[in-house]
Amino acid sequence: MKYGQWQEDDMCRALAAVRKGDMGVIEAARTYSVPRVTLQRHLVGKNYFAVKHKKIIDSIADLRAEVEYELVGHVL
Repeated sequence: MKYGQWQEDDMCRALAAVRKGDMGVIEAARTYSVPRVTLQRHLVGKNYFAVKHKKIIDSIADLRAEVEYELVGHVL
């Protein structure tokens, strides 16, 4: 599976299936076409940048927008 190719709805269904005990992590990952490691990370709550089931592909900005604009202005 290529990076970021899973769907948010599939992740929700996989999470629900594992939490209800209907299937294990490996089976849910295969059934719903989501990465097993990502599913496990969501289950244990270690997906720091994701909000619930949402995926984030781009990088997270360390600076607030106004600070970034001020810095750009200063550099230019």
